[in-house]
Amino acid sequence: MVKPREQFNLDSFLTFLLEEVVKADMTMQDRQLEAWQHFSKFKPRGSHINTDIDEGWAATRHLSLNEVKFRFYARQVPRSFWKRLWQGLKYIFGKYDPQAFHNIDYELTESLNPDTIEITVTVKQEENGKMKVSYDPVDARTRNIFLASPFLQTKQLKKT
Repeated sequence: MVKPREQFNLDSFLTFLLEEVVKADMTMQDRQLEAWQHFSKFKPRGSHINTDIDEGWAATRHLSLNEVKFRFYARQVPRSFWKRLWQGLKYIFGKYDPQAFHNIDYELTESLNPDTIEITVTVKQEENGKMKVSYDPVDARTRNIFLASPFLQTKQLKKT
């Protein structure tokens, strides 16, 4: 679990967000099913109950999270001496991973910090039920950071 003021890896953080949205969506649907089962077992009767009360059972009335947006602020944190040394040794001895030099540590921070980047993460459910995660830069500075990171590059982002 990612906590504020703790360094985190952005791709694992986005994966964590997606998992939490899927869990929340499934929990919401399970609770709705339980409520419908309870309602069918103990259906209220009386003149004060509307006759169209069963319309909530329609297939089109299932609860679901169609789109969820998260906005958070992060800032780059310099890597420690030991991480940089280990990375350099791997490069010298031929076990160099080119993407490793692009990996950046981040820290969650408040929006007032001048070094922050603002990231908006959108989790959207498609027609076939699959969940899609997209993250978009809010400003030019964030866009440049996205373009420099192999993980954050998407088809939507193009160098201008």
